[in-house]
Amino acid sequence: MYVLGKIVDKYGRKKFLAPLILISSIGFFIIPFFSPDTIFNFIIYVIAFTLILIALMGLAVPLITWRHDLLPEHERGKYTGIQNIMDTISQIPGAIIGGLIADAFGIQWIFIVVPIFLIGSIPFFMTVRETLSKNVIEEK
Repeated sequence: MYVLGKIVDKYGRKKFLAPLILISSIGFFIIPFFSPDTIFNFIIYVIAFTLILIALMGLAVPLITWRHDLLPEHERGKYTGIQNIMDTISQIPGAIIGGLIADAFGIQWIFIVVPIFLIGSIPFFMTVRETLSKNVIEEK
């Protein structure tokens, strides 16, 4: 995450969100089609989960940086609390939807829902302004 933080500070926050989302989506899309019963399938699982973890851990860096750049310094704690509430509350419908999908189609198919939401979020993230000034990008 440190390396990605340095890259995001050098080139900007917006440039890395879409690629990271697409990388994790590839990993999520792979999961339902393989089960770890052979060595080949196990290797595919390892590759898929590696893509997922790299991207999801990497997404935290530009998102948290954006939050700190866009929010007034004296209100960051309040908005961090609101973000924590939203993260917690969203787990309720997520668990229900995941359970319904797992019961209807099998547990591996819950992984298909995630990339749909992630890819659907790309246009939203592209509307958020870049917070790294052009002067900083040109200097580095």
